Formats: sequence, C-alpha cells, structure tokens
Amino acid sequence: LQRGGNDQCPCGSGMKFKKCCGTRQFQLRRGPRGIIP
Repeated sequence: LQRGGNDQCPCGSGMKFKKCCGTRQFQLRRGPRGIIP
C-alpha cells in the first residue's frame, strides 16, 4: 500500500505521513519486516 506524503499517518498520530512514519530516518530504523529490533 503506497501512501502519499500528505495522507494521514496510519500509526494514529494524526500527523501527515511525510512528517511521521514516512520520514527517511524512521524507515531506516525499521527492520526488513517492518519490526523495530
């Protein structure tokens, strides 16, 4: 599922995806299966 940067973040924070879970730093922190080790 692709999300646009201006869509609401699915984590429930109420923030835009690009300012929350869509940031490069967050994506690097996640493991290959989306689980933070």
